[in-house]
Amino acid sequence: MTDPSNDEILYGMTHVIALTGVSAKTIVSYELTKVLPPIRRNSNGDRLFTARDVERIKQIRKAREERHGRTGKPRVHITSTVMGD
Repeated sequence: MTDPSNDEILYGMTHVIALTGVSAKTIVSYELTKVLPPIRRNSNGDRLFTARDVERIKQIRKAREERHGRTGKPRVHITSTVMGD
């Protein structure tokens, strides 16, 4: 899917799930808890993800997997890594 205003490729939720292996419920949770910045929406309210959004989701997933692997990375570290702080 593309945005005619700038020809940037935008992905729907189903495509992002396939690209990242992260469930829709988890992606929404990332957005609601502000681990992921707000996602663009179309006129129907469907989320439209950029390639950058997809990469952020992959980074969050990796960081959370590492944390659950007992590396002890706190959530603040995950947020600052993904958000670029």
